[in-house]
Amino acid sequence: MNDIVSDLYTLALKNNIEVKTTDELSPQTTATCDTETRRIVINLKYWNKKQIPLQIAHEISHILNGDHSRTVLYFTPSKNKIESSANETAIGILAP
Repeated sequence: MNDIVSDLYTLALKNNIEVKTTDELSPQTTATCDTETRRIVINLKYWNKKQIPLQIAHEISHILNGDHSRTVLYFTPSKNKIESSANETAIGILAP
């Protein structure tokens, strides 16, 4: 899994996306991004460690997809079009 995460960080760097990691959040707090500043925050204490690569890819995808929001976007498996598009792009990143 470390190789996948490393590749995702490299992808972010190549696309001028800042990745901030933290272990100061609740285990229930998901990843988030701010599309305006091109920053994503990854919660290293998230309860399901196996989901972290998908969360990273999902947040990168919001920026790569050109999503814009007046509020910060959080990783969520919602049926919202923006979220489902980010999930589709993330899957393409993880399983080309």
